[in-house]
Amino acid sequence: MEIIREANQTLIFKISGEMNLENHSNIKNKILESLTSDFKKIYLDLSGVTYIDSSGLGLLISIEKYVKTNEKTMSLKAVPADIKRVLDLSGLENFFHFVD
Repeated sequence: MEIIREANQTLIFKISGEMNLENHSNIKNKILESLTSDFKKIYLDLSGVTYIDSSGLGLLISIEKYVKTNEKTMSLKAVPADIKRVLDLSGLENFFHFVD
């Protein structure tokens, strides 16, 4: 996972590969360790994600809840059509904010 820090209080996490039970803890820990009070906007760039299972969905939900609790905003960026379909079928299309 690549972490891009921008000057305008923005962090972009570029996630690639699979988001599943095997790696969700590693991804979550890296993201939570990077969140500081200095950053207000969080983008999860999912353009490189090839597969997501229920653990990956749970990861996205827990990060969104953490971000909101800490008065930050999170958006999902460049979500591949297959991943977006999983989010829609799971009833999460209105839970997250999406950007291109």
